[in-house]
Amino acid sequence: GVWRLLDCTWGAGYLNEQKQFTRNLQEHYFLTRPEEFIYDHFPQDEQWQLLETPVSREQYENFVYLRPAFFLCGLKLKSHTSSTIRAQKELTVVIEAASDALVLATLNQGEKKLDDSRIFTQRSSKSFEIRCSFPEVGPYTLRLFAKRKTDSGNYWWALDYRVDCEEGGVQ
Repeated sequence: GVWRLLDCTWGAGYLNEQKQFTRNLQEHYFLTRPEEFIYDHFPQDEQWQLLETPVSREQYENFVYLRPAFFLCGLKLKSHTSSTIRAQKELTVVIEAASDALVLATLNQGEKKLDDSRIFTQRSSKSFEIRCSFPEVGPYTLRLFAKRKTDSGNYWWALDYRVDCEEGGVQ
């Protein structure tokens, strides 16, 4: 008697760089909470959002690009809730996190990953602070990766922010 959300296609795997299907079960896409599913699925009919308060197309288009690892690692947006951040020379982003979550971050300028000295991640009791410094004016991508402490494998892509730096120059 209850509607539930799922995406069998996204949950089954993905196309690799050679456009071949790679089987990779993503449990996140089966019986997903509506509050999580809305970050990457926008139905034409708002009733199928299954949300108490539906979101508009404009709101959806401003969402941060959140990946399954974001939810699976118990992360929550705290300081910046829109996909694009306007910044000056430096930026601090705060993400709430479960006590067993681990986070790494990268800063890219176009396709180029910037030196790790441009980004610093620090854990407090209930969150992570990610600090960035920008060498020049322009667009950047702040990408977070996450995993649980008990996971022995790799970190998984968790989110992307677009950062528009309006005043750069931190050397």
